[in-house]
Formats: sequence, C-alpha cells, structure tokens
Amino acid sequence: MDVWIMWSIWMLLLETLLVITLGAEQGSHILRQVLFCQPQSPSPVLLKMFDDEQMFQYSFADKSVVPRIPDFNKWTSQGVFSSSEFLAFDEELCTESMQNFTKAVVDITPETKGILDIKVFTLHPLTIGKPNTLVCFISNIIPPTLNITWRKNSILLKDGISYTGYFALSNNEYQTFSYLNFTPTYTDSYTCNAQESGKSTTTVAYWVPEYPTPSDILENTLCYSAIALGIVFLFLGFLFLFLTWRLHRID
Repeated sequence: MDVWIMWSIWMLLLETLLVITLGAEQGSHILRQVLFCQPQSPSPVLLKMFDDEQMFQYSFADKSVVPRIPDFNKWTSQGVFSSSEFLAFDEELCTESMQNFTKAVVDITPETKGILDIKVFTLHPLTIGKPNTLVCFISNIIPPTLNITWRKNSILLKDGISYTGYFALSNNEYQTFSYLNFTPTYTDSYTCNAQESGKSTTTVAYWVPEYPTPSDILENTLCYSAIALGIVFLFLGFLFLFLTWRLHRID
C-alpha cells in the first residue's frame, strides 16, 4: 500500500519559511520552499512559493530550474534554490523519508485523498471557426499523480496538447493545467479526463459551445444583408416619390 503523507508536521519538516514584512499597511508575505515526495512520479519535486503563488520548480532529473511564467526566466540563473549540497540533501531526505517514515505509519495513518475539481474553458473569447485554446484547470489534487487526457467526440486526442507541473497551495493541496489547441465548431464536443494513479475511475469535465459568439462569416453576412436592405428601401423611397409626383401632375 502506497501511503502519501501530508501532515502539518511533515510539511514543517520539509518547508523553509521566510517571512518578509513589507510594512503594517501591506502586511506580511511568506517565501517558502516546498519539497514533496511520493512513490509515484513526479518525485521528488522542490517548489519555490510566494504566498500561494508558485514561482519556480526545481527538476531533480535534469537539475534545471523551471519558472512558473516566462517573465521569471531572467532569475533562473541567479541561485533561486539552495546550493547543490543542500539540493542533494533534500533528495536524500526524500528517499530516506519514504523508506523509513512511511513504513512506520503504514496501516496506521489513513491515506490522504482529494476530490478532484475540474473546469474547462477557452483561453480567448469564443468565435466559431477561429483557432483557440481549451484550458483544463484541475484543483484539489492530493496526491499530485494524475493521468490527464483529452477527447473530441469521444475520440482520444494526442496532438496540440501541453501540460504544466503541479502547483502547491498553502493548504497542502495541488493544482495543474492542461491546454488543447483546437478550432471550435457548432457540432464538436470536448472532454478533459483526469485519472488518479492506481485508480480505475476517471473524473471528466465536458465543454460544448452552448452560446458561441457569431463567427466572422455570420457577421459579414448580416452586414451585407443590412446594406442590401438599405439599398432596397432607398429604391422604394425614390419610387414612391416619383409616383407621388406623377399623381400630382395628373391632378
């Protein structure tokens, strides 16, 4: 039985907290490092957090720093994380903790699980026939071991998909994002599917264009139709004026 431990004492052991006071009016903020370990991949993972926002993630596999957003790239080479000695210590701590501490509490401490919350929405305002991106936002993840897939009309998709890492929150939960590049139509439906490691059940979120914004073709058609109607009414106006003038001359 794989036990994924997330106790407050456990997190205090693995987190380095630095409280930065910015003044009485602005309040305090917390800069912290979060190291989480689990039998499944990804593990171990080291995160640099500012309050509830993740800034950087350290990859032990290729010893690289991954910024949360591209704007943070300029700081990745400035010693964001500790020295290589401390990183090696974190990796060893992770391994020993799973081997020793986890065995000590197996069958004693219940396994922590979260109920997944999935939302699917478009990255840009919806226009039928115009390329867009679907965003699958998954929260309340405990533990962070998901298999995320996309389907279009029940058919598994493999192209145009990207994923982010897991983002830690202060309540010891995690969240993640997946993106799908697509061109919306009136007839297609999409699903984002998340399956937890070791489980046979899958959590599914659906997306269909229920109230789509009119496409450019429809907008142009309506515009041309309005112009055509304007010309017709203008012609009828001149015709009525001419007939009225003829009637006055006959009288």
